[in-house]
Amino acid sequence: MSMIREVDGGSGFLSQGSLTVEFGLGAAASADSVEILWPDGYHHLMLNVPGDQRLPVAQPATAVDDDGPAPTPLAFRVYDNFPNPFNPSTTIRLDLPAPSRVRLGIYAVDGALVRTLFDEDLPAGTHQAVWDGRNRSGGRVASGVYFYRVETPGDVVTRKMLLVK
Repeated sequence: MSMIREVDGGSGFLSQGSLTVEFGLGAAASADSVEILWPDGYHHLMLNVPGDQRLPVAQPATAVDDDGPAPTPLAFRVYDNFPNPFNPSTTIRLDLPAPSRVRLGIYAVDGALVRTLFDEDLPAGTHQAVWDGRNRSGGRVASGVYFYRVETPGDVVTRKMLLVK
């Protein structure tokens, strides 16, 4: 059995407005695992967690790594934008295992290009762009569903996002 809970200010699927998340285990005395995926991509896994307790968990602080550059991602990946729904801006993140030409565009539901966030050669690594809800002319767009599309010579990924005002 799997249960998903999301803390996102009350705006996400199965979200809870409280920063306290509750899981009912039914007749079980423990959970095999509790998995937390933080907005910055950090993955936290706890195994064999006993029931009837509070587990204080905090997102780890981000530190500067003086030991050299971050490791190169092993595969191409486009992450879900966050936050989603959003107002006034959202972040789109992607991993490139090798240098590549990348185009990141924002599109309306009718397929019209709203704005290009980047269209350039990028080095291998993790990259992110922030869309501020503005079109190519700098005007604010209306509330609604938009799509972001990441294109490389070998991959095309399109995801949905929601701008609420």
